[in-house]
Amino acid sequence: MKLRNLYYAFLTLIVVLLLPTACQSNKKKSGSVSNKSYQMAREAQDYQSAATFLVEMAKEDSAANTWVYDSLAFYHYLYLFTPGVVRNTHTAKYFAQKGLEANPGNDFLAEIKAKLELEEQNINLAESTFQGLWKKTNDHTYWWILAFIQAHAKQNYKSADSMIEMALSEPATDNKTVRLEHIQERIRETVPAKAAFLYLKSTTLMVQNKVMESANLLNEALKIAPNFYAAKRSIYDLQQASQQRK
Repeated sequence: MKLRNLYYAFLTLIVVLLLPTACQSNKKKSGSVSNKSYQMAREAQDYQSAATFLVEMAKEDSAANTWVYDSLAFYHYLYLFTPGVVRNTHTAKYFAQKGLEANPGNDFLAEIKAKLELEEQNINLAESTFQGLWKKTNDHTYWWILAFIQAHAKQNYKSADSMIEMALSEPATDNKTVRLEHIQERIRETVPAKAAFLYLKSTTLMVQNKVMESANLLNEALKIAPNFYAAKRSIYDLQQASQQRK
């Protein structure tokens, strides 16, 4: 009888020792399935399903999968909303903040969060973040956004024009690029910085009803970057407006 009790006790000990390994194995298997499902959904550009699998991966092991917050914030920022409808910025900001809590130096998430702050009219907070990103990275995208804030958020055209001219006159600008996003069209593009700043200047002139000057700058920008979507769209809009006035 004692021998049988010892035998059962021994089996129990083995089960207890193996339990953590089995759980870890199941966890890895589950994470692998979620990852594969996410990769498939992403390749199919099914961002809604991709986001669902990313949330599962974050729940399974958020410490090992901090990268999922980058994708979740980005998908909700650029893809997971209805064009033409005022969107809820909370979800994208939530995931951006979760990622920043895990990695405060994540410039990608800091940029997304600041752009969302700008959408919410938290202008000073957004501007402060972009100033920090500009000083840290010297990425002309951030200088472009800071000039955009001066022109279109603060309507300080003099300050915006000074910033734009500074960028255009800097020789290094010829070798730089600017990343632009067109949220309603869900389009991202990277264009030569000089073309981007010419386009930005044209938008400030348009707001001031200087139509011909604006059109000339758009054409200059398109000479530099013929596939520049924003400039092409602006030229098209000007042409349509001109025809309607006839």
